[in-house]
Amino acid sequence: MGPIYWHTVFNPATVVGGIFYALLFLAIAWFLNRLIRKGIRMILLRDVEERIDRTAVHFVTKLVHISVYFLAFLFFAHLVPAIRHFGTALFAGFGVVSVVLALAAQNTLANVIAGIAILLYRLFKVGDTVQLQRSTALRQGLWRPSASGTRS
Repeated sequence: MGPIYWHTVFNPATVVGGIFYALLFLAIAWFLNRLIRKGIRMILLRDVEERIDRTAVHFVTKLVHISVYFLAFLFFAHLVPAIRHFGTALFAGFGVVSVVLALAAQNTLANVIAGIAILLYRLFKVGDTVQLQRSTALRQGLWRPSASGTRS
């Protein structure tokens, strides 16, 4: 392998440039997530009266972390010419698959959306008693529906 010139490192059309930009976008996403995590931690430490719901904050923080990495991959896929068409086809495929899965799992998605709404609207908190219409069992802090209503 010959010497690596700087114009090949900064050219996303070359293999070396593609690797450089992949590492660059990964580092930027990691740094942004670290800043977000430190900012959220400082906000939660200053909330001595506990007016901020910790569970909702952690949920939204995880969602933001995933979004930052997804956007970094999206920018990388758009920048590198070799995978630009692959990225477009991949996202179109994700769109088709998500529609099929959404139609197949409507009840499950409705329950997930309802769970997110309960989490964000703070209808109840940890320690509250909740009465459910169907039989369920509580194990290690997780709600699990039972198959026959009598065993868990």
